[in-house]
Amino acid sequence: PFSTSSRGAQRRRCVVMLRFLGCCRSTTVPDEENDVEHLLPAPDLKTWKPRSTSCCSACKVCCLGSILFVVVLALVSGLMSLLPGDCDYARRSFNVDHIIPANATAAGVPQPMEIGTAENMSLAAELGIDLTGLWWMDGNPLPEYLVSWAGSNASAPFPSRMSTPNNMAGRWCWSDSFLAHLIKSYYAFSATVDTSMYTKWYNSSYGAITPVTEEFGEDFHFEKLTENTWDRRPSYILRRVVFGNGTAHPEFWPKFTEFLKTQQADSMLIAWATNSDCQRKCQVVFSCRFCSLFC
Repeated sequence: PFSTSSRGAQRRRCVVMLRFLGCCRSTTVPDEENDVEHLLPAPDLKTWKPRSTSCCSACKVCCLGSILFVVVLALVSGLMSLLPGDCDYARRSFNVDHIIPANATAAGVPQPMEIGTAENMSLAAELGIDLTGLWWMDGNPLPEYLVSWAGSNASAPFPSRMSTPNNMAGRWCWSDSFLAHLIKSYYAFSATVDTSMYTKWYNSSYGAITPVTEEFGEDFHFEKLTENTWDRRPSYILRRVVFGNGTAHPEFWPKFTEFLKTQQADSMLIAWATNSDCQRKCQVVFSCRFCSLFC
């Protein structure tokens, strides 16, 4: 059976939506009990058609105007990206060879990854934990390849809680792929530059890593296998591919570069290049120069 109150309910929903979008100046929602249409006889369902109201028409105009506004912003953003000069780009795309500092220097490009060293890590010597260098997440089902433990901080004795600000520029590396860009964009909004990963160490060879985001669920087991390999159960083996002094590991670096060729023909990778949360979020959609107007 047809209810004569359906139009009134539809009108109230429309007004509430418009008020939320800022497109409706009305401060009152039609009252079903005072709606004059309740005094009218029920319409014939065979001939009845929904009647467009001025409120719903305004809703369409508001939506179209919003879409047009975004399109104009995107065009302006694209034009501004053509302007010459430096900019605070959110990400950096680079060839895998440039991870080795000597190769980056020879090519005249900035070093894309921050290598963990005794100088930029503050781990108490009594802990006996060595995570310097760069590490390959061998077996990671996601297109995330390298991690740096630079900035890590932990004090003795055991159990010890170590913080690692690995969301900062140059401390996490992805493949230069569409899926990786989606993941990186997700992190831009779900975590801040200062978001840290935490590891609880029970001894020098075993710890539990707390995921940065809740989507990963429980803590990950982290167990030392050799001086250059750690088992991060249940997902992958962490292998040191670059030492703290910037030289390549003789076994694991060639294995990593060969693996990358099977995944990424041009051997290109991406990493955060800025520590500005605003730039990271804005550049998901707009160009660096456009975002610089606001960030």
